[in-house]
Amino acid sequence: MTLLRDSTTGDEGSGAGKSTGGAIAGRVLNAIDGKRISTFAKLRGCNSGFDKRGWECTGDPRFLIFQATKLVAQVPVANARFNINLADGDYTCLATYPGAQAFYDKNCHVKGKKLDKDLNFSPVLAPGMVRVVLTWGAAVKDLDSFMLTPHKDLADPPCEVNWSNRKCLSESVKLDKDDKRGFGPETITVNQIRSDGRFRYRVSEYKGNSNDNSERLKLSEANVAVYTTGGYLEYRVGKDGFIKGNNWYVFTIDSNGKIQPCNEDTCGHGYHDPKGSA
Repeated sequence: MTLLRDSTTGDEGSGAGKSTGGAIAGRVLNAIDGKRISTFAKLRGCNSGFDKRGWECTGDPRFLIFQATKLVAQVPVANARFNINLADGDYTCLATYPGAQAFYDKNCHVKGKKLDKDLNFSPVLAPGMVRVVLTWGAAVKDLDSFMLTPHKDLADPPCEVNWSNRKCLSESVKLDKDDKRGFGPETITVNQIRSDGRFRYRVSEYKGNSNDNSERLKLSEANVAVYTTGGYLEYRVGKDGFIKGNNWYVFTIDSNGKIQPCNEDTCGHGYHDPKGSA
């Protein structure tokens, strides 16, 4: 998608204007730690994923809203917050920020109420890295992310990164942010893909029903964004991967770094830490 308009013109897009339909509102956050990114953040710096103050985050992002291929709004952002009225409809949200990978969400739906939509920016990645950002809606308070990580000796049980075990393989895989207050972000970064074994990513509701929690998971509106140096992938609960018991199995990463959605054959069997699904 090519951006043609200059954000300094004040043009909010041909489709923007007063509306009684609904609104999109939210905050601008760093996916690494969940902290707000704003003009004031430049005084302390932002967490780059390598250094707690290594990202020079200054100013406000450029936030555009499209309907199909038509630009309908350039959203004013001030002090890491935004709120814009829009007619009911299906939109695509796109935002850019220096030093971060572009935020993209094709599921910005507005229907007669306010849509809470935080812009979670992932700082740029080094080659070979993968960052996974989990977000969700208001129906479920706390979701948790899990990354199953192969050991060098495949005969040993895999290590699983989660809220109770925040790193594996000397921090080559780590939980950057465990969100307990709702909406996310909850973030896992893979600093290096191993040349042996397979990574598996799943989502579970904290203290959910361990036997069958499929309906609660579907209500969560969970969304998983996967960032690499080569692009961006998006998975949505109830649409991608599959739900089994208390878990939404989302995707795998193979030894070549190829990312594929889960199915029963690739993700439905095998080890995971039973404590992590409690």
